[in-house]
Amino acid sequence: MLNSNKRIKTTPSRRELSDFERGDIVWLSKADHTPTDIANRMNIPRTTVFDTIKRWETTGTAKTKTRPGKPKKINVTDVTSLCLNLRRNPFESYGYHQANLGTAGVNVCRQTVIRYLRAKGFGSYTPVSKPKLTRQQKKTQRGERYQESHTLTKEKYGKGSVMVWGCFSAGGIGPLSFIEESVYHAAYVNCQSKNFNPCYKQLNEKHDTMFTPQEDGASCHTGSYTMWWKKHWEIKRFDYWPSQSTNLNPIEHAWHALKVRILQEWGLLDAEVL
Repeated sequence: MLNSNKRIKTTPSRRELSDFERGDIVWLSKADHTPTDIANRMNIPRTTVFDTIKRWETTGTAKTKTRPGKPKKINVTDVTSLCLNLRRNPFESYGYHQANLGTAGVNVCRQTVIRYLRAKGFGSYTPVSKPKLTRQQKKTQRGERYQESHTLTKEKYGKGSVMVWGCFSAGGIGPLSFIEESVYHAAYVNCQSKNFNPCYKQLNEKHDTMFTPQEDGASCHTGSYTMWWKKHWEIKRFDYWPSQSTNLNPIEHAWHALKVRILQEWGLLDAEVL
């Protein structure tokens, strides 16, 4: 035999009455039915019957007043401030604007911020990357998305990197040189004369042998002027270098380690320094 204790719900669940049900309550009340009798007939709480009859006798209607609902989390002032901050910082994320409201004492979730901004006509757009425009070109650009404050300016021909030459051997690390011009034959030979040649001579004299430089098959490494210069200074080189084989060059791994270290140090710099 199984015994179980279960609470049986005797009162019906609360729900909103329809206009037809309110009319029945008023009609039965006019027919001299008591509120208890009406509640039993219609299977609704007796307090609901009392409230409906009292509302009809007081206001002349059995309908309930429109409820204000749940209060809004953001008032009109907060929405205005949110829109202004979005226009001032168009590239910031929704999380940034959510945190900005939090500093003002308005704690809302990210979806609430998105819902209010979309109701004001804002949306998520990818910033337009365009080169620097002239005054005449700016006049022809239509739409808020192409305004100067909403676009990311980019250089059309790069100018975002530097050319560096370096070398290393079993005896240690060689000099590091920055090349400020295009790396053609003359520029490469000039860099080799100032940096590589003294280091190469010192390395050969120290170990009493002739080392063989290892470099890829770039045009500045294999040009006629470069080959003449290497022959003049008796610098040996590989006669054969397989194409698309950067993994055979150990210095590529050194460049990768240097790039990783630079990115790590760059992230530690203060915004004022940048």
